[in-house]
Amino acid sequence: MRKKKIGIVPNLTIICDGRVVGDEKIQVNADYANAIAKVGAIPIILPVINDEDYIEEIISSLDGVVLSGGGDINPLYYGEEPKPLQGSISADRDEFDLRVIKSALNFNKGILGICRGIQAINVFFGGSLHQDISYGYKDYLKHSQVGDNDIATHTVDFIDGGNLVKLFGKSISTNSFHHQSINRLGKDLIATGFSKDGVIEAIEMQGNNKVFGVQWHPEKMRNNDDMTRMFKYFIDLV
Repeated sequence: MRKKKIGIVPNLTIICDGRVVGDEKIQVNADYANAIAKVGAIPIILPVINDEDYIEEIISSLDGVVLSGGGDINPLYYGEEPKPLQGSISADRDEFDLRVIKSALNFNKGILGICRGIQAINVFFGGSLHQDISYGYKDYLKHSQVGDNDIATHTVDFIDGGNLVKLFGKSISTNSFHHQSINRLGKDLIATGFSKDGVIEAIEMQGNNKVFGVQWHPEKMRNNDDMTRMFKYFIDLV
């Protein structure tokens, strides 16, 4: 049986010290590739090249894409000016994410958004973000944990009617590494998972079960059966 090929959108990192100060590196945590390989698919790191022909050629050759975590999305994309707690942005990464989503939808490929990735999906569909969770919630949980990456630190509850509740059940425990969150939900998206403070932790696309996103980092929870099952679910869908 042919193994499915899953593209991983990486981060762009500027080297700030040493002999190569100023060099830009394409980087992605090995956890993403390991999580995809663990469930029998082939992970492929995608160079961030904002050329439409290149993007269409490479996306058409894949079965699905994973939008990895990373820095913040430029708030101008969702019609806001930057607030004081807005973090660092990458114009090239923003443009690439949105082009990859567009191309993947056009070719009917699967899309799994993780952390920043769920936010990129929401912005693509016309939604907005809280530039910091504190701007949207008065009494909120700690969403950027201090501790081992694979430890679950808060609960995510799922609503009936979505696909993820069928996968996970009513509730699971996850890790958490983010300071922004979804505000206004994008068109054709439904919020299907929430933390106890009301922060949106999972979204699904209406009418297309191959497109969904989670706010936590399942790839870091290597020995968690729920997270392995989620990656297997994505691979089976695409």
